[in-house]
Amino acid sequence: MEQAWLKQLEKIKPIKKYTVTGVTFLVYKAKNLYDPKWNSGLLKKITKEARKSYLRYGAVPLFDTYDKNAEIYLCRAIDSETEEWLCIRFIPGQTGSSPLEDLEQYVCGSKPLSMVVKEKLLPQVKNFQNKLVGISRICGIAPYAITPEKSKNTPLPSSMKHTGQSFVLINKSFFHKKNFTYLIGVFRKELLKKLLRYDKKTSVYLPNAYELLGCQAHQLHLNRNLLARRFPGYFLNIFQLINLLDKLIKQKKLSPSSIQTFLKPYNPNFKQYLKQKKYVEVLKITAGLSKLLLAQGKIPGSKISSDELRNLVAKYVNDGPDLKIISVDNWKKQLEAITI
Repeated sequence: MEQAWLKQLEKIKPIKKYTVTGVTFLVYKAKNLYDPKWNSGLLKKITKEARKSYLRYGAVPLFDTYDKNAEIYLCRAIDSETEEWLCIRFIPGQTGSSPLEDLEQYVCGSKPLSMVVKEKLLPQVKNFQNKLVGISRICGIAPYAITPEKSKNTPLPSSMKHTGQSFVLINKSFFHKKNFTYLIGVFRKELLKKLLRYDKKTSVYLPNAYELLGCQAHQLHLNRNLLARRFPGYFLNIFQLINLLDKLIKQKKLSPSSIQTFLKPYNPNFKQYLKQKKYVEVLKITAGLSKLLLAQGKIPGSKISSDELRNLVAKYVNDGPDLKIISVDNWKKQLEAITI
């Protein structure tokens, strides 16, 4: 974090300030719902810095069309040695011609998710998407020393320490006076564990979407479109994908060299090698998988086409993230039960 930014932050008043077990949490509202203007140029810069953590998944744009109507929060957590930031975006379910992104990404059986949500959850509401709010672009700035002097002597933690508390505090701020009926979001399991654990004794809960929609888990899945192919590290189960490639090599439908054309580090022990790595490292190592899934025509050195491979991926490789839906009343009760 740039020291000049921290100095400028002294002039910006947070909307909430909390102290929890010796840690200070400052919640900032960077942008208001339905308003394209940012509340502060500095808070926009910090949001951009936090969103750079998304680049681990690929060339993700740091800002997009959904930001225009979103409400965006930052939470700065300060302990005795380090600071860290969490950033979250809340998107209204319907703004003009742009429906909620998560509704477009999933199908339930043979139906679009939007149709099933309408039928099962809000059958009497004509403009049902107005009752939905999405949570997305959850990202952060890793811990850094609170002063330049301490940076020389402070061993920095390898991951954020206060993610769960920051997540709850931001949600408390957003849902305090909002009138949405359902919250919807897509989460990687490894992130969700950190988000939902407020402290050692307290956690919040987000149910899987299929539980509310009354369908089987296997019926609810991503629409394997361009987005899933561009960012397989986020949207697909990487280890199942590697298993499938190994199987196709044994069946002589693919060859190691055909995979190495796109994924240079690939070798017969590739899966075991990946299992020894952290998820962030796995993303870097497997970055070439997107090129393989986006290829056209016959795959070099193989007996199958790119379309055939994509069909096999759709059949045998599970989604990476989970879709969550919860009633806002339920969510608010959980948040209100956490007293600070």
